[in-house]
Amino acid sequence: MKRRSVLILLLVVAGLNSPAAAGPDLLVVTEPMPVFQQIENGQIAGANTLLVRRIIAEAGLTAEFQMYPWARAYSLALNQPDVLIYGIAKTKERERLFHWIGPLAAFQLGFIRLKTNSKAAVKQLTQARELTIAVQRQDSTYDFLAAQGFVEAKQLVVVADAEQSWLLLANGKVDLIVDNPVLLPALARTTGLAESAFEVTYLIPELALQAYLAASIKTKPTKIKQLQRAYLHVMQQANKAN
Repeated sequence: MKRRSVLILLLVVAGLNSPAAAGPDLLVVTEPMPVFQQIENGQIAGANTLLVRRIIAEAGLTAEFQMYPWARAYSLALNQPDVLIYGIAKTKERERLFHWIGPLAAFQLGFIRLKTNSKAAVKQLTQARELTIAVQRQDSTYDFLAAQGFVEAKQLVVVADAEQSWLLLANGKVDLIVDNPVLLPALARTTGLAESAFEVTYLIPELALQAYLAASIKTKPTKIKQLQRAYLHVMQQANKAN
């Protein structure tokens, strides 16, 4: 009986250490961003998500996807090993902080206002200094505006995610948001206002960016190489299809 118990214990330990019992190779994080990253039928979906899933599958890796407010997703990717983050803008300040697998999409950000708010009809960056702007902490927009002298709790109203900024704008709690004009239909759906209620008042040249797939700096080099090869293959296939 004792011998049988020892055998069972050994089998259990072996099972815990087997590949089947191991967790996924990667944690993949992103923020909610309609069209690009969104929840559909309880699953993280969207155009960028589809590309990332294909890249990971091509790399022969497994992954757990999680959607968080931007600051939390960014913090996980900044500090934990084997974490991918996507929809992240590649900036000079961030360049050395991550392994950059490759761009997924290009976007141009600009100031968006309610048309009824005439004082927010800015045509240059300096005019926004007298207004309030909703931004997300650790977002490229926050970093850019802070570098231009915009101050938190004065001009900058910090929120957890894009939807919160949209609701603040729609309810007249801030004068401006900084976002992608492509998202105006989603902005209208979320706030319950007509799309025509909003206006892109100024496109910010410095915020013409690319959304990347990146890996935490502590991610294993072998995984980085697998992902980079897979990225090139998937993007080549996508270009051929187009």
